[in-house]
Amino acid sequence: MTHSDPTGSNAGDTTDIIVSVDIEPGTRSATARILGEIDMEDASEVRADLMAALEAGGVGLHVDLSALTFCDSSGLHLLIDLHHHAIRTGKTLTLEINSQLDRLLTLTQTRHLFTIHERPGYPSPQGGRPE
Repeated sequence: MTHSDPTGSNAGDTTDIIVSVDIEPGTRSATARILGEIDMEDASEVRADLMAALEAGGVGLHVDLSALTFCDSSGLHLLIDLHHHAIRTGKTLTLEINSQLDRLLTLTQTRHLFTIHERPGYPSPQGGRPE
């Protein structure tokens, strides 16, 4: 699912794409890859995409946020809602994050809520590199 900026002058042009959510169903769990920005303009659409993927995802959902370029409080809120929904429904939720999102989760003291899979070579929250 791709969500575009409806106020863009070149409607339909890929330069107006704000966020793209690509869902890959799996036999045990689904994977969602998010590219672009999650802000108050498109958080509800991204939330709907991710909730549907979690519901359809067998035992859970892995969300790859490594290509996320911006996330405001509405994006954080949707991740927390997704976490709570996963718990209520007995499903797993894992996140793959970049340094920008790691900083947001750390500053808001919400990082502990999530199971985070970091890419090899990604700096750990303590500032070093994982072994």
